[in-house]
Formats: sequence, structure tokens, C-alpha cells
Amino acid sequence: MWIYYLRSAALTHCMPAYCGAGTAGRSRRVPGGVAESGLTLPLFCGIISATVPPHACFAAHQGGTFLFFKGMTLHRAELERHIDSLIRRGMKIPDREGALEFALHTGADVLREYLPPFQNPGGEEFFAGAQFDDVVNLFAFDGELRMLVMGAAGRVEMSAHAQMALRGALPEPQPEQKTKNITMGDLSRHYRNLSAAARQDIANVYAMEEKVFERYLHHLTIVRNFCAHHRRLWNWRFHVYLALPAKKPAMLAPFFNRNERGKIYNTLVMLVYMTDIIPPRIDLRRRLSVLLEGRGEADEAAMGFPRGWRTMEFWRR
Repeated sequence: MWIYYLRSAALTHCMPAYCGAGTAGRSRRVPGGVAESGLTLPLFCGIISATVPPHACFAAHQGGTFLFFKGMTLHRAELERHIDSLIRRGMKIPDREGALEFALHTGADVLREYLPPFQNPGGEEFFAGAQFDDVVNLFAFDGELRMLVMGAAGRVEMSAHAQMALRGALPEPQPEQKTKNITMGDLSRHYRNLSAAARQDIANVYAMEEKVFERYLHHLTIVRNFCAHHRRLWNWRFHVYLALPAKKPAMLAPFFNRNERGKIYNTLVMLVYMTDIIPPRIDLRRRLSVLLEGRGEADEAAMGFPRGWRTMEFWRR
């Protein structure tokens, strides 16, 4: 069994912790799945197979580093043991092979991200009646939510980019470039570096205070990166959260959940508001309502939705 890993600045940053100093940045073969430092194949398989890499290697994932390997025997065995462990802890898995197939295409680390809602508080045992199909459904729901958020965030990014370009607030491309590639993170930084008057001129397009819009772009950059890298979104608590508007737009103030500022609900309120302004309108409000049908109050609360949110004027339009 052979593992190959490729040179990358990001890989150089994170690989010494696993392979020892001086090993990153060179193509090596690791016979038998064990590096000289004792790095085992299951650890490597866990790194590459997880849709959401461990934090230590997240930079490598973003930096374009890829690990190529042949031979999945040990990895499959690890996943089989993981599935058997779920069964022993009380998870109902009538189709073991189907569960294994799901795990092979998502990775054990991703699977673990969706287990806590089905576990007894403070332990690893599953509550009575916990079904593996419910875990898969939650995973699929989160994927659909990410796609909706990603699309809406893209509309906001495009609109903000256009408004800044109209005002000459973006750097000119170099002569050899036809266009300047600007990420959402770049856009957020360029906006932050404008004068307060220039920021407010752009924010006025969305009837928003410039400080609120500045924070919004920064927060949305993080949310969009979560979506782009397939990270769990539905019940995540963000530490960089929105600055909730008090004056502009005043009509939005009653609809935010100020007790759950880091949850995705407030982000969704702002995305619905923005996509109502930006043409062509995508009716995000209706799409979210349809997606959430049947999720139940527990899931909605975990996302930061306040009780009775469907009766609010904002969501009934």
C-alpha cells in the first residue's frame, strides 16, 4: 500500500505534526501505510476521506493539497468497526451495508458531526429509537441548507462587488489581466478600508448602516467558506456574528433572535432581506420554509429559530 503527498505551502504548515520535521514539501512513498515517524494509514485515510478535514489539515485542504493513495482495505475495516460501534451503542441500522456505503462516501469524521442530536446528553449511547436513516436525513438536510445559503451569499457578493466597482472602490486589474479575481474575503477587506462616507454610500443601496453592512460582509465570508468546504452548518454557533441593525433597516429589528446571535437563523433573516432587494429575486423565504417543513421544533431551535417564527410578518410575506 502506498501513499503519495505533494508539495504545498499549506501542507508544509500542517504536516510536520504528523510526519516529523523536514518531511513536508517532498514527495515520499510510505510503504505499508506507516511513515518513518509512525504515521499510520488510518490517520492518513481519515484526513483525506473526511469531507470536512480536521482543523490541523484544514489549511492544506484550502491550499489545494491532495493526498493520493491506493488500497482501501484498512480504511474500509476501520469504517466497519465504526458502524458496529454505533450498533452496540444503540443506533438502529437495519441495512449495515447501506450504512457502510454512506460512510465510505462521507468519512467517519463527517458522520460523527451528525450523531450528537441522537445521543443521550453527556454520553455516547444513543437514545431509544435512534435510527441511522435519521442521521442520513439530517446530513442531507444540512447539504440542501448549505446550497441555499451558498446561492444567496453569491447574490450578495455579486451585488456588493458591482456597487463597489461602480464607485471605483476596487483595485484595478494588472495590464496582463482581463479581470481582477476578488474573493469575498477581499471584498470585505476592501469595503472595511473605505472611508466611512464611502461605506455608507454603498450601504444606502441596501438601506443599511455602514457598520452593520461591514460586519455582515465579514460574517458572510465565514459562512460562505463553511458552505464551500461542506462544513456542518445547520446548528453551528459562529463566533463572528452579525451586528444586528437597530436603526437601518428598522423594520428588521423585531425579527432577529437576539438570544442566539451566533446561530444561522439571524444569517438567514439577513439573506432573505438582501435577496428581496437584489434582482433577480430568488424567493429565498419560500425555499427555506419548504426545506424546514417537517424538521420539528428541536431542529429549528438548534438553528436559532425563535418559537412561532412562521407566524411572524417577515416570514409570511
